[in-house]
Amino acid sequence: MEFVVKSPGACGELIQGQIDGQNFLVTCPIERYSIATAWPKTTTQTHELPYKAQQAVAVTKEYLRIVRDIDVVLYSELKDGKGMASSSADISAVCLAVALAAGRHLSMQELARLALSIEPSDATFYPGIVQFDHLQGHFLRPLGHFPEAYICIFDQGGVIDTVEFNAREDLISKRAAKEKEIQKALTLLVEGLRKGDMIKIGTAATMSAYANQRILPRPYLADLDAWGKALGANGVIVAHSGTVCGLLLTDLKKLDDIRKGLSVEFGNTLTFLDCVKVYNGGIHFVRRS
Repeated sequence: MEFVVKSPGACGELIQGQIDGQNFLVTCPIERYSIATAWPKTTTQTHELPYKAQQAVAVTKEYLRIVRDIDVVLYSELKDGKGMASSSADISAVCLAVALAAGRHLSMQELARLALSIEPSDATFYPGIVQFDHLQGHFLRPLGHFPEAYICIFDQGGVIDTVEFNAREDLISKRAAKEKEIQKALTLLVEGLRKGDMIKIGTAATMSAYANQRILPRPYLADLDAWGKALGANGVIVAHSGTVCGLLLTDLKKLDDIRKGLSVEFGNTLTFLDCVKVYNGGIHFVRRS
């Protein structure tokens, strides 16, 4: 019996920062996944896994006291080091797949604890949109579901290591400096999600993107924001510790204009990566015999 688990990635975060010293992010899950397939091992054949996925297997087996060998194959639609929650999706998919293959299950809270035991984690495996302490897991607040929407994702190039980024000595002071902006953005986002108001949601995400300029500067942000507004985008979303950014759209009527105009407006600064739907479903699995 095989179990196939799909865990969604992200286009950055709708908001990331701190309020009253509490670090958090607000998830921005998308319809792109890490897919883990697991089954009780019956042969000597082995499948190579990335290091963090290997860690996910190990911590799950230790936590659930699984003795038998479990075989795992992992495939991802997400790029590493970009701020697309690729590691979080890999880890959560593998953890749940291993548990299911051993006849066990993991709650969302258990998944979060296991993921955080490996590295700072996104929380896109939770259903809907959540506010989550991505460093310690001490705080979780469901915020509701995202209205039907799309994100055109762009990449500025390079990679950023999440662990190294979160170890920066200047982060504490720089996060504290933007607390008021983050509080305003969060208040607006919560109201926007409650009312299904894409303008408020997009404005809140854009506010957080600008607030993050003091931590991870994007020289092109103002131009991207203005260009997006001219094309009818509701706002800009960024990976606060990654290289991707995106325009939030209610439909794809301007997709061709965006793809054709990107190089004209931004040259080699940004490349078109994908156009995806925002996803509310969280992690899910199917049983396959």
